[in-house]
This record gives sequence, structure tokens and C-alpha cells, in this order.
Amino acid sequence: MKILFASAEVDPFAKVGGLADVAASLPQRLKEIGHDVRVVTPCHASAAEAHAAARAHRLLRVASPGKPRDVDIATVDGVGGVPVELVGDRHYFFRANVYGEPDDLLRYQFFCRAIIEMLRTDEWVPDILHLNDWHTAPLAFGLRNQAWSNPRLRGVASVFTIHNLRYRGPDELNDFLAQAIYYSDIVTTVSPTYAREILTREYGEGLEALLGLRGDALMGILNGLNYDLFNPRTDPHVRHHYDLATVEQRWPNRDALREELRLPKTDGPIAAMVTRLTEQRGSTWRSRSCRKWCWRGPVHRAGRRRPVAEGRAEAAGAGIPGPRPAGAEVRPGAGAADLRGVRPVPDAVAVRAVRTRPADRDAVRGRADRAADGGLSDTILGPR
Repeated sequence: MKILFASAEVDPFAKVGGLADVAASLPQRLKEIGHDVRVVTPCHASAAEAHAAARAHRLLRVASPGKPRDVDIATVDGVGGVPVELVGDRHYFFRANVYGEPDDLLRYQFFCRAIIEMLRTDEWVPDILHLNDWHTAPLAFGLRNQAWSNPRLRGVASVFTIHNLRYRGPDELNDFLAQAIYYSDIVTTVSPTYAREILTREYGEGLEALLGLRGDALMGILNGLNYDLFNPRTDPHVRHHYDLATVEQRWPNRDALREELRLPKTDGPIAAMVTRLTEQRGSTWRSRSCRKWCWRGPVHRAGRRRPVAEGRAEAAGAGIPGPRPAGAEVRPGAGAADLRGVRPVPDAVAVRAVRTRPADRDAVRGRADRAADGGLSDTILGPR
């Protein structure tokens, strides 16, 4: 089967959050089991070097407000040798920010138009177009609309994956997620439990009625974990390697992390949580927890600065200024931590599969019986 995976970010070319991990690892796995998979993504500044060094380039004329634009699409090798199409345009892309630009609406609409043009003109036509979040959501309708006049597109099915139900796009008059939920052939989200939760008023973000109309076309497929990357036994970003049998040998990682972050040398535990500092990710909950448990210790923000949580992080402890870049740089914290935080607010972001003791697993699943957990309980596995 031929599959085109469309995403605003793809590791290692651009990474802001978990979407980049999925857009790299899922196509790799699909390729390994025999599918013909390709990925298409904008060429952000972090991918400019790979774009310039690519051996295969082709020009594509893409419709744009005002006049058509010539786009330079470079084909490069992604994770596992999956072909990745980097859509290069000097006006809309090649910027440092993946999100948060004033013209994000125009940028990602242009990206969608470029994909439509690829489908219309390229010799390779996918059987499935896999869309992810609001950035590529307009393609669900666009594909059906174009199929009326272009027979070669009538056999292309669309799959839309909701990674974050709250983010609907920057256009206040247009809900891109609602469009994709309605027009896609299949709608998926990141776990079976979360697929059930978003059908409720409490967690459906106002879309629960529309999601309910999709019936069996809505399904939850648990996000996996790439053990080749997230493996403390081999991860090059972890100072001292360890595994389940030698977990007590991870103490040098704690010392290295304390030295890097200028943390005081105490015997207290180190708690780590890889997340964006936003209210949806539980910044309110974390600030209360830090005040209760770690009132003497510092709070270090690893990642992008978020004004919503900035004051709360400072209030929780002696905040150390200066965010670190997102991506692989946060993995040393995970490799050194005694406690791992998980997102307390249900959302559709991928939660890593965790192997833990039966008692801990039962505790998490017991919490899930009392309240929605965004699919967290689906990711808790028993010991091997």
C-alpha cells in the first residue's frame, strides 16, 4: 500500500513536540512491514541544510493568493530511509519557528496547496493520505473537492489523526479540525481510551457531537514508542547507559544533570517532566505540586518559554532562567530523574509507553476508573 504522511514537523528535520516523533517513527515502521511510505513536511530553517544538500529537487508551481509560486521540493532520507519531501518556499518557510508566526494560517494553507499539487502532478499517487492536526486538516475536504475534476485522486483515501483536539487553527471563523473530522474517511486519535473520552462533553472540546456522528470511523490507536531512540542502554544523549537490570548505575546521570543545571548537591529526588509549559499540560497542577513537595528546590524549565506558566514556575521554586532547546536535549533529564511526571490533563498528545510494577500499574488504572486520563492508562504495561 502507498501512504503519504503529511505533518507540520518531522524529526530530525524539525521538532517541537510529540508529533515530530510520530511523523518519523510511524512511517519507518510502516516501511518495515512492507508499505511504500513517503512523508511530506515544510522546510523549516532547521531543515535548510538537508534541503540544500539533497540530490533530488523538483520545481512545482503552486496556487497562491495573488499569483502562483514556484516551490522547490527536495527529497531526502528520513528515519529508517523513508523518503521525506521538504517543501521549500522562501516566503512561507525556511523560518526558525515551526508555529507561532503571524501568517501561520497562510503558511499552512499554502503547504496544503503544495500537497494537492503533488497529488495532481506526481507520477507516484498514494492510496492513503495521512493527515495530522489542523495544519494539514484542510486536505480532507480539498482531496474530495479536487477528486470531482481529477479522476486520479478518486482512489485516494484520507486518514486524519487528532494529536491535540484543542488546537483548531488560527482562523477564528474556520474550524479546521471539524472539517477534517467530517470529511476524512477515517478519524483516529492516540489511544482507545482517549477516543472514548472525546465523545463526552467534558473532554470533547465542543466537537463531541460531530465526533459521535462518525461512529465506527472514529478509532483510537495507541501511539508506540521507538525503542531505538528512547533506550537508556544506547541513547547517545544519556551520559551513563543503563537498563532494567542495572538501573542503580544511573547515578552518574544525576550528577551530570546537577552540574549542567547548577542544582544544589542534596540527597533529594530529581523529578522530570518533558512537556510544554501550558495550562493544558498541567502547569497549574505542577506549580501546586512543586510548592507542596519541592518547596526548597529549584525548578528548571527545559524547552520553549510559555508566558502562561512562566510566573507559576518561578513561584514554585527558585526558577533558573534560560530555556533549553526542545528535542533530544531533554532526554538526559529523563535518564537522570527519580520521578517522572505525566500530563494530568486529558489531551491527545502521545504518552510514552511505560513498563512498571503491577502495584504502580494498578494505581494508575485505578485513577482512570475515577476520572478521564487522556489515554494514560492504555500506556501502562506490565514488566517483561
